Amino acid sequence: MLFVAMFRKERNLTVPVSVQKDIRTRLAQGQSQRRVARELDLSRNTVAKYVAREDFSPAPKITKPRSKMEPSAQLVTSWLVQDEKMPPKQRHTIQRVWERLVEEEGFTGSYHSVMRWMHRYRVERRHPGQGFSELVWQAGQMHVDYGQARAVINGIEQVVYVLVATLLYSNARFAVASPAQNAECVCAGLRMIFEHIGQVPTRCVFDNASGIGAKHRDGTVTMTRLFEAFATHYGIKVAFTNPYSGHEKGHVGNAVGFLRRNLMVPLPRAQSLGQLSALLLSRCDKLLERNHYRKNIPIGELFEDDKAACSHLPRIGFDACSWQRRTVDKVGNIQVDNHTYLVGSQHALTQVHVGIHAQSIEILNQSGQRIIEHSRSYSTDHATVFDPLSVLPNLIRRPGSYPQSITTPLTPASLSPLSRPCR
Repeated sequence: MLFVAMFRKERNLTVPVSVQKDIRTRLAQGQSQRRVARELDLSRNTVAKYVAREDFSPAPKITKPRSKMEPSAQLVTSWLVQDEKMPPKQRHTIQRVWERLVEEEGFTGSYHSVMRWMHRYRVERRHPGQGFSELVWQAGQMHVDYGQARAVINGIEQVVYVLVATLLYSNARFAVASPAQNAECVCAGLRMIFEHIGQVPTRCVFDNASGIGAKHRDGTVTMTRLFEAFATHYGIKVAFTNPYSGHEKGHVGNAVGFLRRNLMVPLPRAQSLGQLSALLLSRCDKLLERNHYRKNIPIGELFEDDKAACSHLPRIGFDACSWQRRTVDKVGNIQVDNHTYLVGSQHALTQVHVGIHAQSIEILNQSGQRIIEHSRSYSTDHATVFDPLSVLPNLIRRPGSYPQSITTPLTPASLSPLSRPCR
């Protein structure tokens, strides 16, 4: 029993700070080390250790975790070193490392043990330039991205695209609804936001998937012709996040989720996308009363600094319309984005000017006179978009074509000439 007690005392080399202080106090009062050890139930070696110690400053407790991966560490390290010469998408994942160890080495550890070892490996071998930096944004700069949400439009629940723009200095956030994610919708949505806040940001940062351009691996950027004209019209500088680094758009990405949870729960209801956009903007205005998440100042006050750094709106708003030329086919249709629009058989085999707006398709003849305007289709059924009134002249001239006319399914059975008895 004495041996066990002495063994316990010898192993108890780390004692609480209060006991360490008691040892030093008793020795300063003239007690011997033997007596101090006996009265405090410590080994004499432990007492001698704290008598000789000169520095009692706190130090971190550094322990190296034990892992079942240690016997295989050298092998896995060789795999990862070889990976550095391979394309990024053809390197070992944690799952693949674990699978190979199990299949080839009879590894009995869990996936999570491999995951923890891999994380330590990557952290220990980071280059000095790796990692993220806290960014400080100047007033007047905006970050733009898209998100999706559900809403009830004219009584029908559907998915809508939400264009979110956040002013990075103040964290003021604004959102409008779009029928799709393309250059026309981006330009129309941003014009709505600019006119709502009454100013134009000096710089806009976009995600690569915003529909207005792309940033390539070599750093070059290509933009659509329409958005280049939009940027020129409002005098804004345009930048793109790295398409392969999602963290670069974390600010606006968080804003997308925040606005979806706070502005669109429960499902908003509106008669049109325009009405839904007005509703979202009014709700965004109420968010200006909140405090900034870090600066602890009302967002509305910081928003005024943002607006002061922005540019003035031009006198004329930008018309977000892409103009193209099309040849009308023999039955009077044209194709736009794989959707068919009826121009009219009287315009067959002629060329027309097609104005592609966010929510409409405008068709002019060669002299610039309007022929017809259709709602722009984003559906997947690819049915021909037409105005029934524009089909009537052709039906009057050729009444025998009525049974196969595209207007027949729209005509009530009671009004159909086919349902009337012959006299």
